[in-house]
Amino acid sequence: MSYDDVINYLGDFGKYQKQIYFLLCLPAISCAFHKLAGVFLLARPEFRCLLPFENPLNATYDSFPPEHWNLSYPIDDLTGKYQRCEYYNTDYTTDYLETATMPATGNGTVKCSHYVYDRSKYENSAVTEWDMVCARGLLTATSDSLFMLGVLLGSIVFGQMSDKYGRKPIFFASLVIQVIFGVLAGIAPEYFTYTISRMVVGATTSGVFLVAYVIAMEMVGSTYRLFAGVTVQMFFSVGFMLTAGFAYFIHDWRWLQIALSLPGLLFMCYHWVIPESARWLLSKGRKEEAIVVIEKAARINRVTIPS
Repeated sequence: MSYDDVINYLGDFGKYQKQIYFLLCLPAISCAFHKLAGVFLLARPEFRCLLPFENPLNATYDSFPPEHWNLSYPIDDLTGKYQRCEYYNTDYTTDYLETATMPATGNGTVKCSHYVYDRSKYENSAVTEWDMVCARGLLTATSDSLFMLGVLLGSIVFGQMSDKYGRKPIFFASLVIQVIFGVLAGIAPEYFTYTISRMVVGATTSGVFLVAYVIAMEMVGSTYRLFAGVTVQMFFSVGFMLTAGFAYFIHDWRWLQIALSLPGLLFMCYHWVIPESARWLLSKGRKEEAIVVIEKAARINRVTIPS
C-alpha cells in the first residue's frame, strides 16, 4: 500500500494533519524575520560629513545649522542637493561661518573621513556603526546580496540533504544553525563576521522553511495541497509585519538581530511533536517507522487503516 492509498483512509486533511500543519506554519514567521531584518539592520539614515572643527563625541546631525551648509558642502549637479561625501577645504573660523555669503572654493574639496548621522528615526544600524556610506556604500548592497546567495545555496544544500537524511533531522539542524548564527550576527565585531553570519542565516531560512513546507505538503492529500501551500505563505506575511513591530520597539540594531533570532528556540520543542515524513520513510523502505507515524495519525483522526 502506497502513502497515497493511506491518505484515502486517513483523510486528506484530518485533525492530525491540521495540528501538525499549523505547527509547521509557525517557523515561517521566524524565517520572515530574517528575510526582512536587513531593511532595519542596514538602514541608512540621513548623514553629513563631520567638519574639522566639530567634536565627534558630541556632534549631531542638527548641531551644525542648515543655513551654514552652503558654506561647507558643495552642491551635487545631478540632484541639486548638498554633497554628503565631501566638504570644502577651508578654514572654518567663526568669522567665515557668520559673515561669508559665498563658499570658499579655492582649495577644492576634501573627502569625508568621519560622518554624523541623523538618529531621529534609527538609534543606530550596521551602516552607521561601520560607516558604510559614500565609497563604502557598496558594502551594504554586498551584504544583502550575500544573504540572498545564502538563501539560494540553502535551497540546494538543505533540499538535497533532506532527501538523503530525512526531513526532520535537517529541519532541526537548520533551526539550531539559524539561532546560533543569528545571535553571532548580532554580536559581530566587524563587517566580515556580520556578513558571513547573515549569509549562513539566509541559507538556514531555506533549510527551516522549505523543509517544513515539504513535511506539511507530504502529509496533506491532493485535494487540500493548494490551500495548504497558499496558507503557509500567510504566516510568512505575518512574520514580515511582526518584524516591523520589533524594529519599532527595539532601536539598537544588535539587540534587534538577537531578538529576531531567539524565537527560533521555541521550535526546538517540536522535536517531540513533529514526526518524520511518513512518505519519505516509505520511499526509503523504513516501513516500520512509517507505520508508527501512520497509526498515530489514524488514532487521532479516529479512522482505521487496513493492514
